[in-house]
Amino acid sequence: MLKIIFISLLPAGKLIFIVSGYYPHFTENVYSSFICKILGQIISRITGLFPFSLAEFVIIVAAVFVIIYIIKTIFSIIKTRRKGKTIKKFILNILAAGGIMYFSFLFLWGINYNRLTLSEVLDLNVESPTQQELNALCEDLIRRSNSLRTRIDRNGGGVLRLPYDKTIALKTAYKGFENIALLHPNLDGKYGSPKGLMLSELVCYTGIPGF
Repeated sequence: MLKIIFISLLPAGKLIFIVSGYYPHFTENVYSSFICKILGQIISRITGLFPFSLAEFVIIVAAVFVIIYIIKTIFSIIKTRRKGKTIKKFILNILAAGGIMYFSFLFLWGINYNRLTLSEVLDLNVESPTQQELNALCEDLIRRSNSLRTRIDRNGGGVLRLPYDKTIALKTAYKGFENIALLHPNLDGKYGSPKGLMLSELVCYTGIPGF
């Protein structure tokens, strides 16, 4: 019975996601700016107590568990006479686990896909610029970049080199939230320190470096 409930979280989560897309203002005010923001700060402060990325650790453990479970199931199918029952159990377990993960993802963050855009939240003018405006912007960015480049430390290859240890950069990252909150109070919040990743290159290939 419990397994059926977990599996039902898949269509239930999908339904909630679809419905939230029809009410972006409600999603923004109730979920994104209230529920998700509170949960995000609580989880961030708790995981910030660990000296390593807890999310990366969970992903690695989960991946190892899935591989072991698949191998174990294959051997069970080969050895047992009731192959159909074993396969059915495997599929139901996968669907149940998928239901838990999908619903948890939506509840903790995923519904943000249906919130208002950042331009709407910050009341920014996002009208299509003219070619002259784009040219002026590019020239301004080039001037600023060249000016800032003379003030940063670089290695022999011209690549940015931090003037302090990476650990210090991670521990002081919270100042970015404090500074941006002065301009946009909507982005204010108290979060834990970010962590470096052991498998950073592999994570970049997956396209999920922001977790």
